[in-house]
Amino acid sequence: MLVSSDCTYHIISLGCSKNLVDSERINGLMDSSGFKRAESSDEADIVIINTCGFIKSAKEESIDVILDELNGSGERHIVVTGCLTERYKDEITRDMPEIDMVYGVLDDHFLAELGKNLHIRINRTPEDVSRIPLFDSLPYAYIKISEGCSHNCNYCSIPLIRGRHNSYHPDLVLDDAKRAVAGGAIELIIIAQDITAYRWGDEGLPWLINRISEIDGVRWIRLLYCHPDHITDDIIDLVRNNRKIVRYLDIPFQHVSGRILQSMGRKGNFEVYHDLVKRIRGRIPEVRIRSTFMLGYPGETEEDFGMVLDFLQKAKLDRVGGFVYSREENTGAYALKGQVPEKIKKRRYREFMELQGRISTEKLVMMIGSEVDVIIEEKVDETTFLGRSEFDAPEVDGIFFLTSGRDIDKIIVRAKVTGAVDYDLMGELA
Repeated sequence: MLVSSDCTYHIISLGCSKNLVDSERINGLMDSSGFKRAESSDEADIVIINTCGFIKSAKEESIDVILDELNGSGERHIVVTGCLTERYKDEITRDMPEIDMVYGVLDDHFLAELGKNLHIRINRTPEDVSRIPLFDSLPYAYIKISEGCSHNCNYCSIPLIRGRHNSYHPDLVLDDAKRAVAGGAIELIIIAQDITAYRWGDEGLPWLINRISEIDGVRWIRLLYCHPDHITDDIIDLVRNNRKIVRYLDIPFQHVSGRILQSMGRKGNFEVYHDLVKRIRGRIPEVRIRSTFMLGYPGETEEDFGMVLDFLQKAKLDRVGGFVYSREENTGAYALKGQVPEKIKKRRYREFMELQGRISTEKLVMMIGSEVDVIIEEKVDETTFLGRSEFDAPEVDGIFFLTSGRDIDKIIVRAKVTGAVDYDLMGELA
Protein backbone atom coordinates (compact mmCIF):
# COMPACT_ATOMS: atom_id res chain seq x y z
CA MET A 1 0.00 0.00 0.00
CA LEU A 2 1.21 3.50 -0.84
CA VAL A 3 1.72 6.05 1.90
CA SER A 4 0.79 9.72 1.65
CA SER A 5 4.38 10.95 1.82
CA ASP A 6 5.15 9.03 -1.38
CA CYS A 7 2.31 10.65 -3.36
CA THR A 8 2.00 13.94 -5.22
CA TYR A 9 -1.23 15.81 -5.87
CA HIS A 10 -2.55 18.71 -7.92
CA ILE A 11 -5.79 20.64 -7.38
CA ILE A 12 -7.90 22.13 -10.16
CA SER A 13 -10.37 24.62 -8.70
CA LEU A 14 -13.40 25.61 -10.76
CA GLY A 15 -16.22 28.07 -10.14
CA CYS A 16 -16.46 30.94 -7.69
CA SER A 17 -14.26 32.34 -4.95
CA LYS A 18 -16.27 30.42 -2.35
CA ASN A 19 -15.25 27.20 -4.08
CA LEU A 20 -11.65 28.44 -4.18
CA VAL A 21 -11.69 28.67 -0.38
CA ASP A 22 -12.69 24.98 -0.23
CA SER A 23 -9.86 24.15 -2.65
CA GLU A 24 -7.40 25.97 -0.41
CA ARG A 25 -8.69 23.96 2.55
CA ILE A 26 -8.13 20.74 0.60
CA ASN A 27 -4.64 22.02 -0.21
CA GLY A 28 -3.91 22.57 3.47
CA LEU A 29 -5.37 19.19 4.40
CA MET A 30 -3.30 17.31 1.80
CA ASP A 31 -0.11 19.16 2.68
CA SER A 32 -0.59 18.57 6.41
CA SER A 33 -1.11 14.87 5.74
CA GLY A 34 2.25 14.43 4.05
CA PHE A 35 1.23 14.60 0.38
CA LYS A 36 3.54 16.57 -1.92
CA ARG A 37 2.15 19.22 -4.21
CA ALA A 38 2.78 18.94 -7.98
CA GLU A 39 2.96 22.00 -10.21
CA SER A 40 0.68 20.48 -12.86
CA SER A 41 -1.83 17.66 -13.18
CA ASP A 42 0.50 15.82 -15.58
CA GLU A 43 3.12 15.57 -12.83
CA ALA A 44 0.72 14.43 -10.09
CA ASP A 45 -0.17 11.00 -8.75
CA ILE A 46 -3.55 12.38 -7.64
CA VAL A 47 -5.58 15.01 -9.50
CA ILE A 48 -8.31 16.61 -7.40
CA ILE A 49 -10.94 18.51 -9.39
CA ASN A 50 -13.12 20.78 -7.26
CA THR A 51 -16.16 21.32 -9.48
CA CYS A 52 -18.89 23.90 -9.88
CA GLY A 53 -22.50 22.88 -10.53
CA PHE A 54 -24.39 26.16 -10.21
CA ILE A 55 -25.62 26.74 -13.78
CA LYS A 56 -25.45 24.97 -17.14
CA SER A 57 -22.25 26.62 -18.38
CA ALA A 58 -20.43 25.85 -15.11
CA LYS A 59 -21.56 22.23 -15.20
CA GLU A 60 -20.39 21.89 -18.79
CA GLU A 61 -16.98 23.34 -17.92
CA SER A 62 -16.63 20.92 -15.00
CA ILE A 63 -17.51 17.93 -17.19
CA ASP A 64 -15.05 19.06 -19.87
CA VAL A 65 -12.23 19.35 -17.32
CA ILE A 66 -13.00 15.92 -15.87
CA LEU A 67 -12.94 14.36 -19.34
CA ASP A 68 -9.68 16.10 -20.20
CA GLU A 69 -8.03 14.77 -17.06
CA LEU A 70 -9.41 11.26 -17.59
CA ASN A 71 -7.89 11.32 -21.07
CA GLY A 72 -4.57 12.70 -19.84
CA SER A 73 -1.26 10.92 -19.90
CA GLY A 74 0.22 8.79 -17.15
CA GLU A 75 -1.09 6.65 -14.34
CA ARG A 76 -3.03 9.05 -12.17
CA HIS A 77 -5.82 8.86 -9.65
CA ILE A 78 -8.70 11.21 -10.51
CA VAL A 79 -10.69 12.57 -7.57
CA VAL A 80 -13.75 14.70 -8.28
CA THR A 81 -15.38 16.73 -5.53
CA GLY A 82 -17.45 19.90 -5.08
CA CYS A 83 -20.83 21.22 -6.11
CA LEU A 84 -21.32 19.19 -9.29
CA THR A 85 -20.67 15.88 -7.56
CA GLU A 86 -22.75 16.86 -4.53
CA ARG A 87 -25.68 17.40 -6.86
CA TYR A 88 -25.13 14.60 -9.37
CA LYS A 89 -23.05 12.03 -7.51
CA ASP A 90 -25.02 8.97 -8.65
CA GLU A 91 -25.11 10.05 -12.30
CA ILE A 92 -21.39 10.85 -12.43
CA THR A 93 -20.45 7.61 -10.66
CA ARG A 94 -22.54 5.66 -13.16
CA ASP A 95 -21.49 7.53 -16.32
CA MET A 96 -17.79 7.98 -15.50
CA PRO A 97 -16.62 4.79 -13.80
CA GLU A 98 -13.01 5.71 -14.63
CA ILE A 99 -13.08 8.30 -11.81
CA ASP A 100 -11.30 6.87 -8.78
CA MET A 101 -13.27 8.82 -6.20
CA VAL A 102 -16.51 10.79 -6.54
CA TYR A 103 -17.14 12.96 -3.48
CA GLY A 104 -19.55 15.78 -2.64
CA VAL A 105 -18.63 19.10 -1.03
CA LEU A 106 -15.70 19.16 1.35
CA ASP A 107 -16.32 17.92 4.90
CA ASP A 108 -14.42 16.31 7.78
CA HIS A 109 -14.47 12.86 6.16
CA PHE A 110 -12.80 13.81 2.86
CA LEU A 111 -9.26 12.76 3.76
CA ALA A 112 -10.26 9.41 5.24
CA GLU A 113 -12.38 8.61 2.19
CA LEU A 114 -9.54 9.58 -0.14
CA GLY A 115 -7.17 7.18 1.63
CA LYS A 116 -9.76 4.41 1.57
CA ASN A 117 -10.73 4.80 -2.09
CA LEU A 118 -7.18 5.24 -3.38
CA HIS A 119 -5.65 2.63 -1.02
CA ILE A 120 -3.23 5.15 0.46
CA ARG A 121 -2.17 5.09 4.10
CA ILE A 122 -2.11 8.55 5.63
CA ASN A 123 1.16 8.46 7.53
CA ARG A 124 0.84 11.87 9.09
CA THR A 125 -2.19 12.89 11.13
CA PRO A 126 -2.99 16.57 10.53
CA GLU A 127 -3.56 18.52 13.73
CA ASP A 128 -3.57 22.24 13.02
CA VAL A 129 -4.80 22.40 9.42
CA SER A 130 -4.93 25.81 7.75
CA ARG A 131 -5.77 26.87 4.23
CA ILE A 132 -2.88 27.02 1.80
CA PRO A 133 -3.36 29.30 -1.23
CA LEU A 134 -3.26 27.63 -4.64
CA PHE A 135 -1.54 30.70 -6.06
CA ASP A 136 1.54 31.97 -4.28
CA SER A 137 2.31 35.57 -3.37
CA LEU A 138 -1.11 37.13 -3.91
CA PRO A 139 -1.61 40.20 -1.70
CA TYR A 140 -5.26 39.32 -1.02
CA ALA A 141 -7.25 36.42 0.43
CA TYR A 142 -10.89 35.40 0.44
CA ILE A 143 -12.44 34.93 3.88
CA LYS A 144 -15.64 32.86 3.83
CA ILE A 145 -17.89 33.61 6.80
CA SER A 146 -20.79 31.22 6.25
CA GLU A 147 -21.99 28.25 4.24
CA GLY A 148 -25.23 27.63 2.36
CA CYS A 149 -28.23 29.89 1.87
CA SER A 150 -31.75 30.07 3.28
CA HIS A 151 -33.26 32.55 0.82
CA ASN A 152 -34.50 29.79 -1.51
CA CYS A 153 -34.64 31.93 -4.64
CA ASN A 154 -36.61 29.97 -7.21
CA TYR A 155 -33.84 29.92 -9.82
CA CYS A 156 -31.01 28.94 -7.48
CA SER A 157 -29.58 25.49 -6.80
CA ILE A 158 -27.26 26.55 -3.97
CA PRO A 159 -29.58 25.40 -1.13
CA LEU A 160 -29.85 22.02 -2.88
CA ILE A 161 -26.06 21.73 -2.94
CA ARG A 162 -24.84 23.55 0.14
CA GLY A 163 -27.88 23.42 2.42
CA ARG A 164 -29.35 26.16 4.57
CA HIS A 165 -27.39 29.16 5.79
CA ASN A 166 -24.90 28.40 8.55
CA SER A 167 -22.73 31.19 9.97
CA TYR A 168 -19.18 30.21 10.91
CA HIS A 169 -18.02 30.66 14.49
CA PRO A 170 -16.39 34.12 14.73
CA ASP A 171 -13.23 32.64 16.25
CA LEU A 172 -12.79 30.44 13.17
CA VAL A 173 -13.31 33.43 10.88
CA LEU A 174 -10.84 35.56 12.82
CA ASP A 175 -8.27 32.77 12.89
CA ASP A 176 -8.62 32.33 9.12
CA ALA A 177 -8.18 36.07 8.62
CA LYS A 178 -5.11 36.22 10.89
CA ARG A 179 -3.48 33.31 9.06
CA ALA A 180 -4.14 35.00 5.73
CA VAL A 181 -2.49 38.22 6.90
CA ALA A 182 0.45 36.29 8.33
CA GLY A 183 0.81 34.71 4.89
CA GLY A 184 1.13 38.10 3.22
CA ALA A 185 -2.43 39.21 2.48
CA ILE A 186 -3.05 42.91 2.97
CA GLU A 187 -6.57 42.80 1.51
CA LEU A 188 -9.25 40.51 2.97
CA ILE A 189 -12.28 39.86 0.77
CA ILE A 190 -15.34 38.81 2.78
CA ILE A 191 -17.49 36.27 0.96
CA ALA A 192 -20.51 34.01 1.45
CA GLN A 193 -23.63 33.34 -0.53
CA ASP A 194 -25.03 36.39 1.30
CA ILE A 195 -22.74 38.06 3.83
CA THR A 196 -25.60 40.22 5.18
CA ALA A 197 -27.16 37.03 6.62
CA TYR A 198 -24.26 36.51 9.05
CA ARG A 199 -25.43 36.11 12.65
CA TRP A 200 -23.73 34.94 15.80
CA GLY A 201 -25.93 35.25 18.83
CA ASP A 202 -27.18 38.82 18.90
CA GLU A 203 -24.40 40.06 16.63
CA GLY A 204 -24.37 40.52 12.88
CA LEU A 205 -22.06 41.44 10.02
CA PRO A 206 -20.92 44.89 11.28
CA TRP A 207 -19.70 43.39 14.57
CA LEU A 208 -17.73 40.67 12.77
CA ILE A 209 -16.17 43.03 10.23
CA ASN A 210 -15.14 45.52 12.90
CA ARG A 211 -13.37 42.69 14.73
CA ILE A 212 -11.59 41.62 11.55
CA SER A 213 -10.49 45.21 10.95
CA GLU A 214 -8.61 45.17 14.29
CA ILE A 215 -6.14 42.56 12.98
CA ASP A 216 -2.66 44.08 12.59
CA GLY A 217 -1.57 44.18 8.97
CA VAL A 218 -5.01 44.40 7.36
CA ARG A 219 -5.07 47.35 4.96
CA TRP A 220 -8.25 46.72 2.98
CA ILE A 221 -11.46 44.83 3.64
CA ARG A 222 -13.83 44.24 0.73
CA LEU A 223 -17.48 43.17 1.12
CA LEU A 224 -18.89 40.91 -1.61
CA TYR A 225 -22.38 39.50 -2.19
CA CYS A 226 -24.67 41.72 -0.11
CA HIS A 227 -28.30 40.74 -0.73
CA PRO A 228 -30.13 43.97 -1.62
CA ASP A 229 -33.17 43.07 0.48
CA HIS A 230 -31.03 42.91 3.62
CA ILE A 231 -28.72 45.93 3.39
CA THR A 232 -29.46 47.86 6.58
CA ASP A 233 -28.36 51.30 7.72
CA ASP A 234 -25.93 49.53 10.06
CA ILE A 235 -24.17 47.95 7.07
CA ILE A 236 -24.08 51.25 5.17
CA ASP A 237 -22.67 52.96 8.27
CA LEU A 238 -20.09 50.19 8.58
CA VAL A 239 -18.72 50.95 5.11
CA ARG A 240 -18.89 54.70 5.71
CA ASN A 241 -17.23 54.73 9.15
CA ASN A 242 -14.62 51.96 9.05
CA ARG A 243 -11.72 53.31 7.00
CA LYS A 244 -10.25 49.86 6.36
CA ILE A 245 -13.32 48.91 4.35
CA VAL A 246 -12.96 49.96 0.73
CA ARG A 247 -15.76 52.07 -0.70
CA TYR A 248 -17.15 49.23 -2.78
CA LEU A 249 -20.29 47.10 -2.45
CA ASP A 250 -21.30 44.07 -4.49
CA ILE A 251 -25.11 43.96 -4.54
CA PRO A 252 -26.62 41.28 -6.82
CA PHE A 253 -29.96 42.83 -7.79
CA GLN A 254 -30.71 40.06 -10.38
CA HIS A 255 -33.66 42.05 -11.77
CA VAL A 256 -35.74 45.17 -11.15
CA SER A 257 -39.19 44.15 -12.38
CA GLY A 258 -41.29 43.64 -9.26
CA ARG A 259 -43.25 40.88 -10.97
CA ILE A 260 -40.14 38.96 -11.99
CA LEU A 261 -38.49 39.45 -8.60
CA GLN A 262 -41.59 38.16 -6.86
CA SER A 263 -41.50 35.07 -9.07
CA MET A 264 -37.82 34.67 -8.20
CA GLY A 265 -38.70 34.73 -4.50
CA ARG A 266 -37.20 38.15 -3.87
CA LYS A 267 -38.83 41.31 -2.49
CA GLY A 268 -37.53 44.30 -4.41
CA ASN A 269 -38.61 46.32 -7.43
CA PHE A 270 -37.31 49.16 -9.60
CA GLU A 271 -38.15 51.92 -7.14
CA VAL A 272 -36.94 50.08 -4.05
CA TYR A 273 -33.58 49.19 -5.59
CA HIS A 274 -33.09 52.62 -7.16
CA ASP A 275 -33.80 54.22 -3.79
CA LEU A 276 -31.27 51.86 -2.18
CA VAL A 277 -28.59 52.96 -4.66
CA LYS A 278 -29.38 56.62 -3.99
CA ARG A 279 -29.38 56.05 -0.22
CA ILE A 280 -25.99 54.33 -0.28
CA ARG A 281 -24.47 57.02 -2.51
CA GLY A 282 -25.99 59.73 -0.36
CA ARG A 283 -24.29 58.31 2.75
CA ILE A 284 -21.05 57.29 0.98
CA PRO A 285 -20.55 59.64 -2.01
CA GLU A 286 -17.31 57.99 -3.18
CA VAL A 287 -18.72 54.43 -3.14
CA ARG A 288 -18.63 52.16 -6.21
CA ILE A 289 -21.48 49.69 -6.63
CA ARG A 290 -21.20 46.42 -8.49
CA SER A 291 -24.17 44.21 -9.36
CA THR A 292 -25.29 41.22 -11.43
CA PHE A 293 -28.48 40.75 -13.41
CA MET A 294 -30.17 37.68 -14.81
CA LEU A 295 -31.58 37.90 -18.34
CA GLY A 296 -34.31 35.65 -19.70
CA TYR A 297 -35.93 34.44 -16.48
CA PRO A 298 -39.22 32.57 -17.21
CA GLY A 299 -41.99 35.02 -18.00
CA GLU A 300 -39.63 37.93 -18.67
CA THR A 301 -41.25 40.15 -21.32
CA GLU A 302 -39.68 42.85 -23.45
CA GLU A 303 -41.23 45.34 -21.03
CA ASP A 304 -39.52 43.63 -18.07
CA PHE A 305 -36.21 43.62 -19.93
CA GLY A 306 -36.70 47.26 -20.82
CA MET A 307 -37.01 48.05 -17.12
CA VAL A 308 -33.56 46.54 -16.56
CA LEU A 309 -32.06 48.74 -19.30
CA ASP A 310 -33.84 51.76 -17.88
CA PHE A 311 -32.45 50.95 -14.44
CA LEU A 312 -28.92 50.82 -15.84
CA GLN A 313 -29.42 54.23 -17.45
CA LYS A 314 -30.80 55.81 -14.28
CA ALA A 315 -28.68 54.11 -11.59
CA LYS A 316 -25.45 54.16 -13.61
CA LEU A 317 -23.89 51.37 -11.58
CA ASP A 318 -20.10 51.28 -11.70
CA ARG A 319 -19.54 47.59 -12.43
CA VAL A 320 -22.17 45.17 -13.71
CA GLY A 321 -22.17 41.53 -14.78
CA GLY A 322 -24.94 39.73 -16.59
CA PHE A 323 -25.82 36.10 -17.22
CA VAL A 324 -28.66 34.30 -18.93
CA TYR A 325 -31.10 32.24 -16.92
CA SER A 326 -30.13 28.58 -16.61
CA ARG A 327 -33.00 26.14 -16.14
CA GLU A 328 -31.95 24.00 -13.19
CA GLU A 329 -33.66 20.76 -12.12
CA ASN A 330 -35.46 20.71 -8.76
CA THR A 331 -35.62 24.50 -8.51
CA GLY A 332 -38.89 26.37 -8.26
CA ALA A 333 -38.43 28.08 -11.62
CA TYR A 334 -37.82 24.85 -13.55
CA ALA A 335 -41.50 24.15 -14.19
CA LEU A 336 -42.59 27.76 -14.71
CA LYS A 337 -44.43 28.61 -17.89
CA GLY A 338 -43.04 31.23 -20.25
CA GLN A 339 -39.53 29.82 -20.67
CA VAL A 340 -37.67 32.37 -22.80
CA PRO A 341 -36.06 30.99 -26.01
CA GLU A 342 -32.25 30.84 -25.97
CA LYS A 343 -32.00 33.16 -28.98
CA ILE A 344 -33.93 35.88 -27.16
CA LYS A 345 -31.95 35.41 -23.95
CA LYS A 346 -28.67 35.82 -25.81
CA ARG A 347 -29.93 38.91 -27.66
CA ARG A 348 -31.02 40.52 -24.40
CA TYR A 349 -27.67 39.69 -22.84
CA ARG A 350 -25.82 41.38 -25.71
CA GLU A 351 -27.94 44.53 -25.50
CA PHE A 352 -27.52 44.60 -21.72
CA MET A 353 -23.73 44.29 -21.84
CA GLU A 354 -23.36 46.81 -24.66
CA LEU A 355 -25.27 49.42 -22.66
CA GLN A 356 -23.41 48.77 -19.43
CA GLY A 357 -20.10 48.77 -21.32
CA ARG A 358 -20.78 52.34 -22.45
CA ILE A 359 -21.78 53.39 -18.93
CA SER A 360 -18.71 51.81 -17.35
CA THR A 361 -16.41 53.42 -19.93
CA GLU A 362 -17.92 56.85 -19.30
CA LYS A 363 -17.37 56.44 -15.56
CA LEU A 364 -13.76 55.36 -16.01
CA VAL A 365 -12.99 58.27 -18.35
CA MET A 366 -14.32 60.62 -15.68
CA MET A 367 -11.63 59.27 -13.32
CA ILE A 368 -8.75 60.48 -15.53
CA GLY A 369 -6.74 63.04 -13.57
CA SER A 370 -7.91 61.79 -10.18
CA GLU A 371 -5.89 59.88 -7.60
CA VAL A 372 -6.76 56.43 -6.25
CA ASP A 373 -5.22 53.78 -4.04
CA VAL A 374 -3.98 50.76 -5.97
CA ILE A 375 -2.98 47.32 -4.71
CA ILE A 376 -0.08 45.93 -6.76
CA GLU A 377 -0.41 42.23 -7.63
CA GLU A 378 2.20 41.56 -10.30
CA LYS A 379 5.43 42.98 -11.66
CA VAL A 380 5.49 42.80 -15.47
CA ASP A 381 8.88 44.41 -16.09
CA GLU A 382 11.17 46.97 -14.45
CA THR A 383 8.67 49.82 -14.85
CA THR A 384 5.26 48.16 -15.38
CA PHE A 385 3.02 46.72 -12.67
CA LEU A 386 -0.49 45.23 -12.64
CA GLY A 387 -2.90 45.91 -9.84
CA ARG A 388 -6.41 47.00 -8.91
CA SER A 389 -7.85 50.21 -7.60
CA GLU A 390 -9.78 50.04 -4.36
CA PHE A 391 -12.90 50.19 -6.55
CA ASP A 392 -12.18 46.87 -8.27
CA ALA A 393 -12.47 43.31 -6.99
CA PRO A 394 -10.12 40.62 -8.33
CA GLU A 395 -11.15 38.48 -11.30
CA VAL A 396 -14.47 40.21 -11.95
CA ASP A 397 -13.52 43.89 -12.32
CA GLY A 398 -10.85 45.90 -14.07
CA ILE A 399 -7.06 46.02 -13.94
CA PHE A 400 -4.86 49.04 -13.17
CA PHE A 401 -1.72 49.28 -15.35
CA LEU A 402 0.76 51.32 -13.35
CA THR A 403 4.10 52.76 -14.41
CA SER A 404 6.74 53.24 -11.74
CA GLY A 405 10.49 53.74 -11.62
CA ARG A 406 10.80 51.89 -8.32
CA ASP A 407 9.83 48.41 -7.14
CA ILE A 408 6.33 48.53 -5.66
CA ASP A 409 5.19 44.90 -5.89
CA LYS A 410 2.64 43.57 -3.34
CA ILE A 411 1.94 46.88 -1.64
CA ILE A 412 -0.75 49.57 -1.81
CA VAL A 413 0.28 52.84 -3.47
CA ARG A 414 -1.31 56.13 -4.39
CA ALA A 415 -1.62 56.52 -8.15
CA LYS A 416 -2.78 59.16 -10.60
CA VAL A 417 -5.13 57.95 -13.32
CA THR A 418 -3.82 58.93 -16.78
CA GLY A 419 -6.00 56.83 -19.08
CA ALA A 420 -8.85 54.34 -19.43
CA VAL A 421 -9.35 51.47 -21.89
CA ASP A 422 -12.47 49.29 -21.84
CA TYR A 423 -12.85 48.26 -18.18
CA ASP A 424 -9.27 49.03 -17.19
CA LEU A 425 -7.32 52.04 -15.94
CA MET A 426 -3.74 53.12 -16.38
CA GLY A 427 -1.64 55.54 -14.44
CA GLU A 428 1.54 56.44 -12.58
CA LEU A 429 2.64 56.97 -9.00
CA ALA A 430 1.10 60.09 -7.52
